[in-house]
Amino acid sequence: MELITQVSCEIEEVLAHTQKELVQKIPINIRNFFLENTKNVTDYTAKYNPDVSLNEQELLDETKGILTLFYRDYWCSEEEKKKLENILNENERKYQEELRKEYNPDVFAKSTNIEVIDKETSNMPAVIVKLKWYEKVLGKIKKWLAKFK
Repeated sequence: MELITQVSCEIEEVLAHTQKELVQKIPINIRNFFLENTKNVTDYTAKYNPDVSLNEQELLDETKGILTLFYRDYWCSEEEKKKLENILNENERKYQEELRKEYNPDVFAKSTNIEVIDKETSNMPAVIVKLKWYEKVLGKIKKWLAKFK
C-alpha cells in the first residue's frame, strides 16, 4: 500500500474525531484529496484511539506533519502560530545540524592538497592539486629530458 494512502486514512480517521467547526476550516479541495485517496481502501485501518491524546497516538510522521500544518494554517491564533513557527524553525535547525555532523559537507575545505580558485568566473569551482616541492622538481627534470629525445 502506498504511503499517501496510509497517511490519507490516518488523516481521515483523526478528522472524523475532530470538532466539525475545525474540520470545516480546512479547504474543501484539501479534504477531497484525502477522501479520494481513501475511497477504495479495504486493507488498511488507521489505528486511532479517541481516548488518547494526539501526541500519544501511533501515527506516521507524515500524518503528524500534515496535522501540524492544519493546526498552523487553519486552527491556531496568530500568537500560537508564531510560537509554532519558532518551534518548527528550531527543530529544522537541529535536524540540519545533525545532517551536517553525519555527512560533513566541509570535507574538501579541510584538505591541504586542493585549492578552490576563481569562483566568480565559473559556476563550478576549479580544483588545483598542489604538488609537493620534489614532485615539481621531478616534473621539470622529465620535461627537460623529453627535449633531448
